[in-house]
Amino acid sequence: MKPTEYQKLREIFLAVLEREGEEREAHLLEACGDDEKMLAEVRRLLASDQEATRFLELGDDDSSGLSPGDRIGPYTLREAIGEGGFAEVFLAEQQEPVRRRVALKLLKVGMDSREFIARFDAERQALALMQHSGIAKIFDAGISENGRSWFAMEYVDGVPITEFCDTHRLSLAERIDLFIEVCEAIQHAHQKGIIHRDLKPSNILVGMAEGKSLAKVIDFGIAKATGGRLTEKTIFTSRGMLIGTPAYMSPEQAEMSGIDIDTRSDVYSLGILLYELLSGEPPFHPQRLREMGYAEIQRVIREEEPPRPSTKSTTIKASKKVAELRCLDANALRKQLGGDLDWIAMKALEKNRSRRYATVQELATDLGRHLADEPVEAGPPSASYRFAKFVRRNRVGVAAGSLVLLALAAGIVTTTWQWQQARTAERVAVTERERARSAETMAVADRDRAKKAQEDATQARDQAQRQEAIAQAVIDFLNDDLLGAVAPSANAGRGKDVRMREVLDVAATKIEGKFEGQPEVEARVRDTLGGTYQALGELKQAHPHMERALALRREGLGDEHPATLFSVHNMGFLLQEQGKLDEAEPLLRKVLEGRRRVFGNDHLDTLMSINHMGYLLHLQGRLDEAEPFYREGLEGRRRVLGDDHWQTQTSIHNMGTLHWSQGRLDEAEPFFREALKGQRRTLGDTHPYTLRSINNLGLLLHKQGKPGEAEPYYREALDAKRRLLGDKHPETLLSITNMGGLLRTQGKLDEAESLFREAVEGFRRSLGAEHSHTLTSISHLGNLLREKDKLDAAEQCLREALEGQRRVLGNDHTYTLTSLLNTGTLLRGRGKLDEAEKLARELIGERPETDIWRVRGKKLLDDIAKDRKKKAGNKSP
Repeated sequence: MKPTEYQKLREIFLAVLEREGEEREAHLLEACGDDEKMLAEVRRLLASDQEATRFLELGDDDSSGLSPGDRIGPYTLREAIGEGGFAEVFLAEQQEPVRRRVALKLLKVGMDSREFIARFDAERQALALMQHSGIAKIFDAGISENGRSWFAMEYVDGVPITEFCDTHRLSLAERIDLFIEVCEAIQHAHQKGIIHRDLKPSNILVGMAEGKSLAKVIDFGIAKATGGRLTEKTIFTSRGMLIGTPAYMSPEQAEMSGIDIDTRSDVYSLGILLYELLSGEPPFHPQRLREMGYAEIQRVIREEEPPRPSTKSTTIKASKKVAELRCLDANALRKQLGGDLDWIAMKALEKNRSRRYATVQELATDLGRHLADEPVEAGPPSASYRFAKFVRRNRVGVAAGSLVLLALAAGIVTTTWQWQQARTAERVAVTERERARSAETMAVADRDRAKKAQEDATQARDQAQRQEAIAQAVIDFLNDDLLGAVAPSANAGRGKDVRMREVLDVAATKIEGKFEGQPEVEARVRDTLGGTYQALGELKQAHPHMERALALRREGLGDEHPATLFSVHNMGFLLQEQGKLDEAEPLLRKVLEGRRRVFGNDHLDTLMSINHMGYLLHLQGRLDEAEPFYREGLEGRRRVLGDDHWQTQTSIHNMGTLHWSQGRLDEAEPFFREALKGQRRTLGDTHPYTLRSINNLGLLLHKQGKPGEAEPYYREALDAKRRLLGDKHPETLLSITNMGGLLRTQGKLDEAESLFREAVEGFRRSLGAEHSHTLTSISHLGNLLREKDKLDAAEQCLREALEGQRRVLGNDHTYTLTSLLNTGTLLRGRGKLDEAEKLARELIGERPETDIWRVRGKKLLDDIAKDRKKKAGNKSP
């Protein structure tokens, strides 16, 4: 055989040796072509693999495999965990100078050709160049006694990213968050001048660290340097040798035409990975590619356009299962993939790399825009698309903003109508006055009537002018100060999109002194501004607007005017949301009494006040006082509105929460289910009231000891709230807290701790340290830390929660009493018996013998006494 023929034989043999099964056969046939002699010779070598291996070893005596217990350098092998075409990987342990587990990668016996040694050294050098939490670190390297190159790297205790996402039933948003972490790691590699060239699920492992998922990129075995060389050796890749995994390979990799491979090849592979995470399959199924010949694989990758992810998700065999693993049904998955995610994935998968994302960072940034409901660069630049993104990004704000527009529009309609009525009255009065003047012989009574007509005309004219002024002022504010904040001239430097909070902040700065002498206009505008801030969860910003509107109406209209009562109600409700229950109570009582007098008991405003009064008492733990208000409100709404109205369904839900708080869980469940069924029908699945009911039904099932039934309700509520309201909204934070509680029940303490901490930080920012939600989340965190034996941190949390609840909720509230018990139990466990006894006696108090809190306090006191006795016994000689 000629030297050139031998070289070709060797190259083909080494190339097919890396492959298995049908893929090996396809490559073999393509590489040999019509050369039957070459084909037969390669088949002979493959059939005698052991002999061929010994031949390539060039006399190496150690051809035996490695087994657990063998040592390589300072490492003891424990088990084989992976094998590729030219290297094998073992889990190994190092004892000194540090104890740790590592992944030890060794060049296979016989793979000592220039190409494979260079490739092995290149991977080692690539890992040494990179320092990123998302890339497995390299620790050590060397050559074994029998001459095999090895290096030790960070052991990643994880599973392929697709498997992790499905096992944990991650939502689309959670999958994208995890994928963005991978992008950041690959961007780091690119910044170091390294292209991975084999990105696929098995090379991206995900595990759990401190309660959070952590993705690690591994296997830079065919990495390529973008400038210079990774090693002094040259990595030789023969023409006709396919480098990479076909299902995740870019068209330019498949081409093998000598075209320079750049970072956009990794962008393409990441696009395939994203496509699979979203839709459930890669664009071209690996099984389909395995059944093709070599040239056909190349053609498909280079030329065939894949369907969009939204289409793919509905056409694969397991479409229903794929959707369920993303906590959706098939139709909902298709809808969520349509638009942004379709555009982003298909831009990453452009055959022409000049039309792809130029960098991995651009891909990650566009995904971040999608998660933030901002326009994506891959999407169409139309004005309608950007407006739709503004609405999605600010669902609550826009909903509240819509109420702003409706309120202002309603004000314009009302004032216009009143103005027209006043004008009519003025004309009638003028006619009467003229009649009076023409009748010189009119009696005194007629003169009095004329005088009265004159006064009515003057009053009507004044009223008409006032209402006309209000209407015009409202229109001016709408045009100039609210909508003007999003005009390009007012939006310089803030990009194409403005958030609702920014619009409100700009408008709020312009209201001071703007309506001097126009208290009714100012009150109406402040109502809408305050209400919108409140809907966005910005309670501190809402407060001064609500307070000013109430003061203006009291001064101008009096305490019994419907508009004043409306402001009193708004102020009381805001104080209640801020956790200032004692301040809210007199206001809500006053508005209820006023509405009963002004409107009667069956008016919708009165029924709303009845319901809110019950809710306030419920929050204060005064359950017996709350029940008659809840029942009156429910009966009134059923009578006036019927069972299908959302306000009736709210009252049904509230009756369920009351029974729950009273410990009557079985009685609460049918109320919750009835309310949720009605709300899904009348309000839809994503309305805030529906989401509240979904969350609370999950919470109830959890309390009943049915965590499996509770989990889908928890996840549905949390996913929807994150998507619609954002991560920082109080409603989202409540669902995060509940999800943490479920994970705690399931023993997933690290994941639960992560969620509890997210909730505490979020509540502190949005509601402040003194809000009952903040304090409750701190208490949950403290109890979890106690379970994890982090006792110092647990005690700090429980003490903070208890003292805060004393101030905010009072000493007799259920939450305060729960914290008393939890803190006392912790202190007892830490041997602080005097402090624990003090809390136990406070829990007992003057309560009746049968009171549950007295019973619990008494048990804690008995346990403390036993501890003291045991401690004294240990000290006696």
